[in-house]
Amino acid sequence: MTTVAAAQKAFFALHGLELAAHRARRLHVQVGPVRIPFPNPGWLPLHDLHHVALNVPPTFWGEVEISAFELRSGPRTALIAFLCVGALLLGTCVRPRQVMRAWRRYAGMRNLYREQYAELLTLELDELRRWMSFRSGRWKVVGNGR
Repeated sequence: MTTVAAAQKAFFALHGLELAAHRARRLHVQVGPVRIPFPNPGWLPLHDLHHVALNVPPTFWGEVEISAFELRSGPRTALIAFLCVGALLLGTCVRPRQVMRAWRRYAGMRNLYREQYAELLTLELDELRRWMSFRSGRWKVVGNGR
């Protein structure tokens, strides 16, 4: 059994992420060679747990995948919705069928935006996935888009 905290630590180490980014005043969205700054709405820790729970890497296609999930399951703020729509539009320009498959995969799932981050870290990863209505085999992770 793996706790969410342990899974997050391993995920961050694997992908070179740092918890310090959760407290940054701005987050930067990479669109090709351009980095666009946005005010940090404070929901990055829960967004990152979506990556951990769904085992979706923090790549372009991973962000498209998470955007489909977050938009489908109800974004917390207008900024999050805006970022999700933007990622889905970019993904649709490149691989529209892949985006539609991602959109369909997340029907009926719950996101973590209304939950307490510290409490989620104490759960077992499988317990968190069950709460989110994860069903094994529901999707193939998009990963690098291949």
